[in-house]
Amino acid sequence: MIDVRVYSSISRARGKRRVDFFLLGIIVILLGVSIAMQYSITQSGLPKFSGLWKKQLIRIGIGLAAMTAVFFASHNWIYNLAYPVYVIGLMSLSGVIIFGRFIRGAQRWFEFGPLSIQPSELAKIILVIAMARYLYDRRKRTQESRVILGALMMSGAYILLILMQPNFGTAFVFIPMTLAILLVSGANLSYLVGLVFPIVAAATALPFLLTYNWTPEFSQILIYASVYFIAVGFICLAANNKRAISLVFWIALCILAGFSIAWIGNSILPDYQKERLASFLSPEMDALDTGYQVIQSKIAIGSGGLFGQGYLHGKQKNLAFIPEQHNDFIFAVIGEEWGFLGVSVLLLLYLAFLLRGIHIAYEAENLFSCLLAVGVVALIGTQTFINIGMTLGIVPVTGLPLPLISYGGSSMLSSLMAMGLLMNVRRSPI
Repeated sequence: MIDVRVYSSISRARGKRRVDFFLLGIIVILLGVSIAMQYSITQSGLPKFSGLWKKQLIRIGIGLAAMTAVFFASHNWIYNLAYPVYVIGLMSLSGVIIFGRFIRGAQRWFEFGPLSIQPSELAKIILVIAMARYLYDRRKRTQESRVILGALMMSGAYILLILMQPNFGTAFVFIPMTLAILLVSGANLSYLVGLVFPIVAAATALPFLLTYNWTPEFSQILIYASVYFIAVGFICLAANNKRAISLVFWIALCILAGFSIAWIGNSILPDYQKERLASFLSPEMDALDTGYQVIQSKIAIGSGGLFGQGYLHGKQKNLAFIPEQHNDFIFAVIGEEWGFLGVSVLLLLYLAFLLRGIHIAYEAENLFSCLLAVGVVALIGTQTFINIGMTLGIVPVTGLPLPLISYGGSSMLSSLMAMGLLMNVRRSPI
């Protein structure tokens, strides 16, 4: 059982807290934007978008019901269910690889008649709760390497199963979310830094390995780099500078890890994922295929100007030049119709949410509640950044929806459940 008696002085003074109307207001506005944009896309007259806003209303209704249930749940109930639902999440992620529906090269959905569920979306919330309990139970030992390793194994099992679907965008979201929870729990910072560098190195090296062949010239660069680091290492060793030796060692290790992971990724990635990554570096290389989405998205956002082309009047949208404009690329439609000012207001809403979430985590009753809030903030913040970044061409296209706005049942359900969890933390435990 979680010790709900561990209160902060601020919380004791305020007593039992109710609904966070500021946070609720942000949620309602973002959901209103979602319905408005789905209605706008529907008005383009294309048959495939017929009735989108009505379907989105149903999904929002289901999501709000789930958010309300999570909001009223006691912390003890959430705490006790952490491990059972984690196991259920493992089973569902494993099952979808075997029995899931196969769509466009990926196997990510369970189908139940007209309904489809994407387990990887719900797995985000499950992992936040499970890791929060795991680290809360070991709150006095979070500096130990085996505790950190246990948390990484919990997250790694989900990441591996999601990569097998394959769903690289969702898998990537788990990484900053896991690191944020570990950092706030008090984990040793040096361990976390050691984990981040290989990830960054791999993410940096992979696109280049996809666009360059292993030519003699390219191999020579790697050889020269290796010789350079070996020489610098010997110089530091001769000078008996332990800090410099450690730095050179970590940089060399990160480069080695990055290129190793990139080489493995180059071997196992499906062709369409390779094309996405390659087109990220230069969309114009294949403007009619792999680079088409990003090019049309940037054209739409740029054509919006300062005030936008007007609600319902987006030309790129109405002519369906923007693929997945109701889902992954809905930010491009917002930019086209509402312009720079409209996009700025939307970004300020997300920023307000993130700041409110950090404030809630700071005032949380105990570490368990704090980690729940941090996990939600990291989850929504990362997903928002990646989605907007890919529409602007600053990150590769990953297929991640914009939280609370994009069309989709599972994504809307998981996002609203995350909101319910954050609002639950704002309340005193029952």
